Amino acid sequence: YSLSAAVNLAVLHYDRGERDRAMKEFDRFIDVYNRSAGQSLTSDELVAVATAVEYLGANDPQLFKDALKAFDRAIERDPSNADAKVKLGELFLSKYNFDDAQKTFDEVLQVNPTDPRALLGAARRLENDGQAGGDSLLRAALNVNPDYVEARTLHAEMLLSLEEYAGAQADLDRALKVNPTAERALAVSAAVKYLTHDQAAYEALRQRALAMNPNDPDLYTTLA
Repeated sequence: YSLSAAVNLAVLHYDRGERDRAMKEFDRFIDVYNRSAGQSLTSDELVAVATAVEYLGANDPQLFKDALKAFDRAIERDPSNADAKVKLGELFLSKYNFDDAQKTFDEVLQVNPTDPRALLGAARRLENDGQAGGDSLLRAALNVNPDYVEARTLHAEMLLSLEEYAGAQADLDRALKVNPTAERALAVSAAVKYLTHDQAAYEALRQRALAMNPNDPDLYTTLA
């Protein structure tokens, strides 16, 4: 089956806590890339390779440079590939390269001002950079897709920081209705229950998150 399907399956295994299995699946993408030297791969296939290499970068940070090159090559091959640009922006964001992240998201939004993933990326950039305005970008993303799990979760985090617990929980309930296994939404929801002293609900969410991924580091870092 396609490289895009293969990388999505590997990401699923990774998110479920099957990290060793996922890393072996990601590792195969390096062989795919090396066999063709990237020449025969389509833009979408290069995005799949870049995504796999980015995950492998958790064990070898030097590989982030290779992921960057693969994303750049995917965009060269198809300058209209918004998925490649958004994922490149997300990579920049994860490395705290806020300027390049914003430029990349802006490229997508200039073509499609309502691209929800680019709007979310730009909102995250503002939040991570300590700037205002992320909430309006999130509202724009949610106007396009009211069930966008990642946008609902980030909006809940914003409300949580303002101690608006009921609003945050409403966002999280909606997110978890769409995707009951969303790790970040589970972690933030557990944090809401912890802060509102609902110990039974907190413990239930904690167990639910750990049952899905026993090695979930995000749960405790979010709670902290």
